[in-house]
Amino acid sequence: MTTPRFTDTELAGINKTLESATTEEILEWANGIFGNTAAQMSSFGLEDQALFHIYWTVNENARLMTLDTLRLPTETYSLLDQTKLRYGVDVEFYYPDMEAVGKMVKEKGNNLFYIGRANRELCCGVR
Repeated sequence: MTTPRFTDTELAGINKTLESATTEEILEWANGIFGNTAAQMSSFGLEDQALFHIYWTVNENARLMTLDTLRLPTETYSLLDQTKLRYGVDVEFYYPDMEAVGKMVKEKGNNLFYIGRANRELCCGVR
């Protein structure tokens, strides 16, 4: 399936159509347009969990993705496992470039993000 591209005019029409739609209706629309190319990116926060529950009720084959920065709290991994069991979903993981992370940690240390804004921005950019 080719992912559709929309013109500005088409996007304006889509926004007008969906502006009063429920969350379920928006997700049903997206599922109809994008099919299995659609996925939810999740950090496993409360709002992500609520949205995925709705998404899953619309499409039991809903895809769920996460960016594993290799610095996630243990609780996040536990919730991720619980989510996989509850919904029977295979979470798709994406990881940062390990060479870039290694270089950054070697130069700045593993906890560089505690030392100033520039280091936080660097860490987020690399991860």
